[in-house]
Amino acid sequence: MLVSRTLRSGFVKSAMVLSAVAALSATVPAAHAAGTPDPAVAAALQRIQNGTWTNADAELIAGIPELAATTPDPRVEPRTSVEEIEYVILPDGTMESTATSGLSDADSAAAETSDGLKRLLAADRGDSTVGDVVEVPEETAASGASVRAAAGRWKWTHVTVTNYSYTGTVIYKYHHKARFKYDGSKVTAWGERSDYTSNEQDVVQVGERMRNEKSRVPAASATSLMKRRIDLCAPVYGCYATNYPWSKIKVKGNGGTSFTSSNK
Repeated sequence: MLVSRTLRSGFVKSAMVLSAVAALSATVPAAHAAGTPDPAVAAALQRIQNGTWTNADAELIAGIPELAATTPDPRVEPRTSVEEIEYVILPDGTMESTATSGLSDADSAAAETSDGLKRLLAADRGDSTVGDVVEVPEETAASGASVRAAAGRWKWTHVTVTNYSYTGTVIYKYHHKARFKYDGSKVTAWGERSDYTSNEQDVVQVGERMRNEKSRVPAASATSLMKRRIDLCAPVYGCYATNYPWSKIKVKGNGGTSFTSSNK
């Protein structure tokens, strides 16, 4: 009886394996499985890229594991989060945090000391290469020409746009950071501005910065805009998607901030 049960168990397991193989074969296009581009999949990726996709296209890509794990799901909006630190630079160069939001417990604790705050702000990555943006004299004087000129109220805003795949994994994060000085009624100076990516999967190829703009100050409000090109490239299908993540941070003379962002 024991042998009979064992044999029956083996037959059942074999049938389950064969069923799973059959299901997988039905899900993954034969051409793709063979390592060559499948026209139907390529067409679906193109429609997803240009915004004319259908649910059938999304379901097709979701059924191909290597693409599902590395392709942004058009049915899911990227997640945007914000970290902010309000601080004061004293005439002697000492920095004091006055308020924080969105920070981790560890970063919030670090911001409570001048040295810790300086380390957090120094962690900014990237290069804000302003190029042909014109700086007015007031901005140039207050953006670091001297410690005394920099003294006053400042705010650091960090916007992160996180892109997810069909399987919920992070494909990459796009970051935009901006610092500005304000006096209660006007934005008086821009500090450092930057954009960069992190948490990139192997398919991510970070391209050039497409836009880098800041409005003139002093002003009652001002904006900082950054935009990048991101290509997603993989074996078989080559570069199958191009994203243009961007973020615009609006700052106000009373220290208020707001933002808009997109992946297109």
